[in-house]
Amino acid sequence: MNSKKDEVLQCVKTYIDENHISPSFREIGKMTGIQSLSTVHRYLHQLEYEGKILMTEGRNRSIVLLEGKQRNLLEIPILKRFQPNLFLSNNIDGFVRFYFDKPPEEILFAVRVEKENDLLQYQKGDIVVAVKTDSDVNGVSVYVDENNHFAFRKETFVKENTIGKVIAMIRNYNGKV
Repeated sequence: MNSKKDEVLQCVKTYIDENHISPSFREIGKMTGIQSLSTVHRYLHQLEYEGKILMTEGRNRSIVLLEGKQRNLLEIPILKRFQPNLFLSNNIDGFVRFYFDKPPEEILFAVRVEKENDLLQYQKGDIVVAVKTDSDVNGVSVYVDENNHFAFRKETFVKENTIGKVIAMIRNYNGKV
């Protein structure tokens, strides 16, 4: 492991222990002697990828230590379109990384929102993560519309064309959650 990265992690731990809040990127840089904020950012993202910390994008002082907590990083396929075998390699448009405390036993998939849904407040480009199911869904479901595209609806036990139950929506996905 990179010694500077170790130093960044130790700095975060110490700061949180002493101040009960996570340090800013500038404070981490100052405490570790790293002058470039982009370098601090890179080390923090490496630590996040390794499952040692978790950060909330767009929020200041949002570093959470995951030491001692079981976190499982799964890569969930983002599907391009509906087809009989959803998970063929030619139907996968990348992967969304998602952390779970306990890995789910169900099959998961993700789809990109193609058009806004005001009722559900989904925006074009959002990514929706769902549990695959062909049974009744109570909540928000992914279904196949009349044009064979993925669509979303809030429902109470409607089965017709349902392929999954929504468990998460990700806005402005940048490669991590």
